Amino acid sequence: MSTRTYEPITARDVAFLGLGVMGHPMAGHLARAGHRTTVYNRTAAKAAHWAAEHGGRHAPTPREAAKGADIVFACVGNDADLRAITLGEQGAFGGMAPGAVFVARADGSSAREIWRGEAGIPWLRWSPDGRRLRFGSFDRAGSEWWWLDLPSDGSSPPKRVGRGERGAWSADGERFVFGQWGTPGGTAGVVGPRFNLYAAPAGEVWSPADSTPLTFGPFDFASDSLAHAGRTLLGARSSHPAFFSMGPSGTR
Repeated sequence: MSTRTYEPITARDVAFLGLGVMGHPMAGHLARAGHRTTVYNRTAAKAAHWAAEHGGRHAPTPREAAKGADIVFACVGNDADLRAITLGEQGAFGGMAPGAVFVARADGSSAREIWRGEAGIPWLRWSPDGRRLRFGSFDRAGSEWWWLDLPSDGSSPPKRVGRGERGAWSADGERFVFGQWGTPGGTAGVVGPRFNLYAAPAGEVWSPADSTPLTFGPFDFASDSLAHAGRTLLGARSSHPAFFSMGPSGTR
């Protein structure tokens, strides 16, 4: 492996979970190609050995390994192993930042399609505890965007939880902030000249009509939101970029 050459590429912060027969050399290639690589392995000694060999870092949990990574790779034996390193308090999903990419390979995977929507999924939001995937889907019949919740283990089909666009969880997972065009507090589907922000209980069916208006606007759009230390940081733009801080209860 020491004689292999690599095409020039921008170095990224990456994490690699699982250092078995395949994972160990795969993570090594990432490090040798110049990427800043942090590894995790269930047997900590293997991770420490890899770090000493390749000059990377090793982390005590998948969550710690995933923190700050642009891309998180996983190479494990089966679906149960994959769930073990991604879900729960110390799972990788809990440490990944918004926009980070997760790439997984499981030798004994029994992956199956559990749902197929009508149109694209531009927004994917994992709940802070990693147990629910919330995503946006377009309903052609109603010409509306909906948020749907899917259990992370795929045990049941996704269910609709509310109408809106561009959303994010509060850091405690109790509330969900989302956007919708129209009049603040008005009925869903009413198109207006501004993009409004709302907050609603995370697990209930909601729409702008029954949610708490966060009348920061008018805005052209609201960006993805970042949750930190119990508050949600909202990015939005009208003529100039602006950021607003919101607590779990919707207070600014």
